[in-house]
Amino acid sequence: MPIDLYISNITGTPVYQIYVCDCSDTNCYQIPPLSGVTIPPAFQFSVPNELSGETCFVLRIIVTGK
Repeated sequence: MPIDLYISNITGTPVYQIYVCDCSDTNCYQIPPLSGVTIPPAFQFSVPNELSGETCFVLRIIVTGK
């Protein structure tokens, strides 16, 4: 069963680069770039299948503003 994550607020100007990593921050997977998305409103996405067996996650957000 997929795991959904929600981001309700990001400070900064889009474009956002969002990565979901395992808790060791070793295996990270980029969520498709958000060029036309402004947060808020909330943004929902599923955790990549490669991390489906993990029990915790690290969320890395890079605001590029381009």
